[in-house]
Amino acid sequence: MMKKADILNQLNNDAALQQHIQIVCVKIIDYICSISNKNAFKYISYNSLCKKTKSSPEDIFQAISAMIKNGLPVLDIKFEFIEFEDSAPIEIPSEDIIEARITNIFIHPDTGEPVESFKNKIFIYFSLSDFGKEIVCD
Repeated sequence: MMKKADILNQLNNDAALQQHIQIVCVKIIDYICSISNKNAFKYISYNSLCKKTKSSPEDIFQAISAMIKNGLPVLDIKFEFIEFEDSAPIEIPSEDIIEARITNIFIHPDTGEPVESFKNKIFIYFSLSDFGKEIVCD
């Protein structure tokens, strides 16, 4: 368990962290602490996190990366594949995403066939990590 104040102090002590990214980190922590039901954070879309923190996607990504770098993995980064508008999302391991980015080929998890225009069908989302669930917000 880690207190919110200790997390903020740790971020504040990172001399390399840009101030505006530090502010986004604080907004993410505040958002998490604003909702007592931590099950509400099983699925947080990139868009909703941007709206809740009033931050750009780039700043959100930098803030999450900075927290991870500082040993504060508050959110897990996850990916899902949605083939068609009416398709159920399929969670994709990050290793598969890395491989697809390197090879420029994404293999459908069910059919085993390459997926055309896969970059338009894979979406990033976040969920509260085990670390994040242990934050003491008071």
